Amino acid sequence: PSECIACHSTCSECSGPMLTECTVCALEAPFFHTDNNLSTEGECKNSGCADKYFNPSGQRCEKCHSSCQTCTDNSPALCQSCVPSTPMLHKQSSSSPTGTCHPTSLTNNSCQQTYYNPPSAPNQCHKCHSSCQTCTNPSNNSCTSCNPNSPQKFYHPSLSKCLSECQD
Repeated sequence: PSECIACHSTCSECSGPMLTECTVCALEAPFFHTDNNLSTEGECKNSGCADKYFNPSGQRCEKCHSSCQTCTDNSPALCQSCVPSTPMLHKQSSSSPTGTCHPTSLTNNSCQQTYYNPPSAPNQCHKCHSSCQTCTNPSNNSCTSCNPNSPQKFYHPSLSKCLSECQD
């Protein structure tokens, strides 16, 4: 014979008695957190989405990409902040709210090539101008080396700029 088992107190419906086996949340804990974004089972919490989760709709909280501390989606390119193992947030522009998280390196101020580390944002890397391989800010006259894939691949040190041909 089947036996009825009580759900955890945070669940109004469940698949078992464990905290992580909720299928519908109780009113006191309305935010449903799931580690597998396709799952119907998860944990119910009483306030918003916790770190490493995002809110796609309603009161459902889904797991961020593993490199993200906070995010807007489970894509690795939509991190808002990063976990300690990948602490550098690489953004496509300084105004972008999201980016990808990378481990630190010993070159280019801990940013990957074609990115720079702005002094005002120590754990962020912003995109250099497209002609720069390395740079100090996003303008085209802040290059410290040139992007070999750019038409402007000749470095002019006194201008801190990459040019399409050498100039005196």
